[in-house]
Amino acid sequence: MIDIYPSELRDVRELSNILREKDRQEALNAGVEPHKALYHSFKQGIYRRTAFVDGMLAAMWGVAGVTLGLIGQPYLVTSKHVEDISPIKFARIYRQEVEEMKKFFPILENYVDASYNEAVRMLEIAGFKIDNPIELGPNKTLFYRFSIGR
Repeated sequence: MIDIYPSELRDVRELSNILREKDRQEALNAGVEPHKALYHSFKQGIYRRTAFVDGMLAAMWGVAGVTLGLIGQPYLVTSKHVEDISPIKFARIYRQEVEEMKKFFPILENYVDASYNEAVRMLEIAGFKIDNPIELGPNKTLFYRFSIGR
């Protein structure tokens, strides 16, 4: 059973402790401590959601940005419990959530670690355009810029 609620600060603390390794590594590759990255996304978020699978926190997502701005920065962070959801079902949910985010900003864009294949695939399924990789972070890790809108 999947339950989706507006995110709360306690979700940030809980998810920070149970992040999937690839999510943790993506933040580190960007040069940010994982907890700080998630907290910043939550704090700046205009639209924030947390998904629970059978009562276990599986994912947080949303969009951050400046109110009345044109560009929002979507985020999606997961725990191992997201693996308890059918990938097709989760993709369907996330695609609907991206449509909700587009109600706040006509353009959504951010960066994803190029080596995080599952995240890149989810973004493609959700309709995002994936650009050529660029080097980011202290170790010049390859990241893709992804975007949707105008």
